[in-house]
Amino acid sequence: MKKHIDMPNIPHMDNAVMAVNVDFKKKKEHIIIGEFEDVNHYIRTGQKFEIIFDQTRPIASFFLDISPDAEFFSTVKAILCSNLYKRDCANIIENLYAEENPLIKFTAINLWQEYMREMECPKKDANGFVDRIEEITLPFRYNLMDAVLKWQRISPLNPLCDMPYEYFKYPLQTLFIADTAKTKEYALSNNTILPLILYYLKIIYENKKYFGYCKVCGRLFLAPDVNKTVICSDKCRKKQQKINKQKYDDATRDVDYERAYRNEKMYWYNRIQKAKKHNLDEASLTEITKAYDEFKRAANKKKRQVKEGLLNVTAFAVWYLDKRCEIDDLMQKYGFDKRGKE
Repeated sequence: MKKHIDMPNIPHMDNAVMAVNVDFKKKKEHIIIGEFEDVNHYIRTGQKFEIIFDQTRPIASFFLDISPDAEFFSTVKAILCSNLYKRDCANIIENLYAEENPLIKFTAINLWQEYMREMECPKKDANGFVDRIEEITLPFRYNLMDAVLKWQRISPLNPLCDMPYEYFKYPLQTLFIADTAKTKEYALSNNTILPLILYYLKIIYENKKYFGYCKVCGRLFLAPDVNKTVICSDKCRKKQQKINKQKYDDATRDVDYERAYRNEKMYWYNRIQKAKKHNLDEASLTEITKAYDEFKRAANKKKRQVKEGLLNVTAFAVWYLDKRCEIDDLMQKYGFDKRGKE
């Protein structure tokens, strides 16, 4: 007698697919999940039927959704392979399908399709069922990004050559959507996300990009090289410069020549700010600013000489006093004394 089980809240589909388009120029990805015919019709006409998921996101968001949870997905595999016809199986797949993560959602659909096929023909292909469940859940049972970084490091010319056989096992469908501007390409899979991972990585490497984690914000980003570019943006680069400067200032706070350098530079800076505040004409301000730039250049050179033992600290201090006279003379030339405007 055929066993009965309450059906979970997962749409029944004959050929569910996930479609992925990667637009490197716009730095976007487009992901669609639905019945093959519905997805095919939608991306060609823009008319939606039973589309389960449809979202355009920042490029490489796909990989952020592959978050490893080995213990949980090993439990999923164990429950499905040992508890056929029990409500536990339907519940766990239904909970996965309810996730907002499209890769988890598509994985749940595939798990349910395999589960239903096994229920219809129990024990006909028990080993095959276990293997298919393992491959459907494989990307979530280990840290994919750790493996990707390793493959990049070992074989930077073609990191894909170190990927396991499972990623190459399943076929990938391709849909081409032509319009007057360009021809778009969508990759489709109807069983597991493994071939989509392979396809996406292939596009990334063909565009001379590599995955890396920003050492400032920790964000995953696409770098132009392997292990050399470690900061993801100008914003993080400026933040790192501030961190480096603070470390340098802390390390040199008690060094006499460093303290003298900071004090004298601030002396010049304050004098120029006073001139700016009193609307000194542009030509005069330019002369003072050029003198300040020359002072900083010379001061840095003198500071290096002290650090390397080529100039003693006393001579350095005397040079600073001479330079103070220079800015004071310039300020007096344009009607300023040490307190401000005369």
